[in-house]
Amino acid sequence: MNNRPSSHSRRRRLTAGLLAAALLITHLAGCGGGVDSGGTGIIASGPISGLGSIFVNDVRFDDDSAEIRDEQGALLTKDQLKLGMTVIVEGGTLDTSGTQATSTALAIRVVSDLVGPVASVDAVGGSFVVLGQTVIVGARTLYDGSLTGGFSALVPGMTVQVYSQYDPLTRQYAATRVEQLPDASFYKIRGVVAARDPQAPSLTLGSEVIGVGSVAGNAVPPADIGDFLSVRLLPDNAQLAATSVRTADLMLADHPVARVEGTVTEIVSSRSFKVNGIAVDAVGAHFDGDEAKVVLGARVGVFGATLAGTLVAARVIVHDDSVPAIASFALVGAVQELDAAARSFRIRNTPVVFDDGTTFSGGVAADLADGRRATVTGVPSLDGTRIVATQVTFGTP
Repeated sequence: MNNRPSSHSRRRRLTAGLLAAALLITHLAGCGGGVDSGGTGIIASGPISGLGSIFVNDVRFDDDSAEIRDEQGALLTKDQLKLGMTVIVEGGTLDTSGTQATSTALAIRVVSDLVGPVASVDAVGGSFVVLGQTVIVGARTLYDGSLTGGFSALVPGMTVQVYSQYDPLTRQYAATRVEQLPDASFYKIRGVVAARDPQAPSLTLGSEVIGVGSVAGNAVPPADIGDFLSVRLLPDNAQLAATSVRTADLMLADHPVARVEGTVTEIVSSRSFKVNGIAVDAVGAHFDGDEAKVVLGARVGVFGATLAGTLVAARVIVHDDSVPAIASFALVGAVQELDAAARSFRIRNTPVVFDDGTTFSGGVAADLADGRRATVTGVPSLDGTRIVATQVTFGTP
């Protein structure tokens, strides 16, 4: 009996995910960095909304002893974690006894969606194209400091790395962070297969045709139109050629607590769907918001537990917009590089500015000093390269 879905159903399988391919549990183990929490902790995925530790989906994770890797398995330091990066975190027991939910991060995986040259920029529409994929930006998109001016600094030919949430309805990437990456050793795309040519052989993702003939046949997963794949490419090649092709389906280990923020990437009904490629069973869930708005491409937050690869939802939060809209960002740590005249400083290597609208608690602006611990809450500057502090709360001097 052939259990392969029909071509029609497979076209509906837009199994996208901002964290998908590189975060397969088998891949984590294969990288030598897999963490088995023994089913006693939390798993969370989404963009980093705070540093010092890291904040993901309203949970503060102590990252002092976490194993941090990128999707290729390379070790990273916690100083390389940046606001807006998309991650998956496996942590210990979740503590909700205080005003802030906390856990200890055991493993953190950092995954971007696109690496490649900018092909074009639409200044009016607020978007740009990388390797045939359209990236949209917004007021909460953050930019690396090397992109002075943020979005306006993007020019055709510049190589960038994009962290985002993928919208399978529009097949666009809503950027949470954009970085310049001039020395990229490879390009990559996580995208939906728009066309395939078995004879070439090639796959089309977005508007980009990618040759897969140089990849060993058994290393290319069966792909159909509508499937979401992670493809790694050789840079600086007029005819893009893949060096690896992987599926983007994601299986999570069993965790009694799971929090996932993302877009609906496949849907059977409002009670059975996928978020970021993660299967969700919401039969017994409580919905915050209009359940009727749980459609392909909708942005949702899902709280529950993972069991046998499925997130069994207890609560589904339905957001009104499809673009990630982090209300504010948080930074906790010691003040660095204070410039009182410029009203600027850094915390956790993140540039911060303050102005007359900034509220200070436990002190005043004059109490800012290098080494002084503080908690900063703020929003991105107009160009997205700094955090404008709305509140600064001093810690113990």
